[in-house]
Amino acid sequence: MRIALVGLTVISLVGCRPVSQAALVPAVLIGVLADDDSESEETTANPVIVVTPPARCEPTTGMGCPPPPTVTCLTRGRFAAGSTTTLRASATGQDVRVRWSVARAPAPHGYSFATRPNGRRNSEIEPVAAEGNEIQFTGVIVGEYAIRAQAVDSFGRTAECESTLTMASHGLRVELSWDTAGTDVDLHMISEQSPRWFTDKDCYYAARQPDAREPDPLRRRWLDTDDVDGHGPENIRIDAPDPAQTYRIGVHYYSSHNHNQRTTPTVLVYCGETLRGRFSRPMTGTTDSMQNDFWEVASVRFDGDGDCSLAALNRSTTRSSIANQR
Repeated sequence: MRIALVGLTVISLVGCRPVSQAALVPAVLIGVLADDDSESEETTANPVIVVTPPARCEPTTGMGCPPPPTVTCLTRGRFAAGSTTTLRASATGQDVRVRWSVARAPAPHGYSFATRPNGRRNSEIEPVAAEGNEIQFTGVIVGEYAIRAQAVDSFGRTAECESTLTMASHGLRVELSWDTAGTDVDLHMISEQSPRWFTDKDCYYAARQPDAREPDPLRRRWLDTDDVDGHGPENIRIDAPDPAQTYRIGVHYYSSHNHNQRTTPTVLVYCGETLRGRFSRPMTGTTDSMQNDFWEVASVRFDGDGDCSLAALNRSTTRSSIANQR
């Protein structure tokens, strides 16, 4: 009888890279042949395949892993509040994804990304997050924002950086906040051209862009933030106020939602980049918006040089009283 080595097949995968055959453990198929004087045919069995599994990445130790991810935030600086800013990050790593979130902000609402990871646009009260190396961000409240970028690779390893943005005031900006949760307080602004509250020419939640027909968009009033569940903020802006107009600011306690009957709103008035006025007053209300307090806060007028004069009004009435005045 004679012994023959036949059907030798060796395959090895180590980390998805080929390995020299000298480093392999041979897999040998032994075939039994007939004696030299035998006329029988040589028989061959099916080949045997030996596969060495690829090395696994252990993120805790780094064994068998590619280099960890890195990320660098590229956007920082000073921007006009209410404008849309492009945030950029440079990331390296295997199948790395970049996710953005707000680490610090001057208010709990009043900022947003253009899209959320699932593709839906986020509202002002949903958790804010976005994905991508380049995303759009808007902050309407004056102050400093820290936007965090987190890079995540296919092994779950992360790296982080932050972009620090300052959203600066410009034109006329009026911000409202209050000291109770679960309550709804509304910011209003009227002009000499349309001096009546609670109409389609009053800038408030029911008419957030009442000057849509104004040919110069910089002179339009915009309620760009509306809060309904407590604390605020709400924000009305005019990027280039009309010096021919006097603007009046009002606050309405829309509803307590059965949480509180008393709340104290605070109104900040910015002219250009300067905080020109801070007003605060206790207000009472229930779920009956018609009988709840309405506070006429102040009037403001700009001159041709962009400066403003601000006068406190500090008058209190109710929505029903305003309706009866018409």
